[in-house]
Amino acid sequence: MGTEQNLSEIIDNEGFRRIASAIRRSTITPLYLGDSSMYEVRYGLGMELKRKAAFPKEFLGALSDFLQTYNEENARKSAKSGQQRRTNYREEDLAEVVRLVEKFGSEIVCHLLIAFGYASESDDDKPTKNANK
Repeated sequence: MGTEQNLSEIIDNEGFRRIASAIRRSTITPLYLGDSSMYEVRYGLGMELKRKAAFPKEFLGALSDFLQTYNEENARKSAKSGQQRRTNYREEDLAEVVRLVEKFGSEIVCHLLIAFGYASESDDDKPTKNANK
């Protein structure tokens, strides 16, 4: 039971939260907002990460690839339009996730990242039938 209680260390981690937010902003947020023109929607990101979850180096490699393209896309859009709607992840965010993987294992960290990444941040994020009208 003591080990399960420590899992809150994962979800309370700032780096974990920022990376989950990057996943959200690349997957469900643009779909719910009907705004997939500014940034690429990363269909299948969750499945891609899940396939690598059992192998820490492969999981962290896939996550790193996603994060690199995420910040690169932010920089490109910012340079082109002068605006940036998404927050970049930071070096320390990835370092924190690496430490979590070393401590808890890649499978649980991966699955929680995906779950938090695909979750709404608040009740205001819930889609409605008339959201696009």
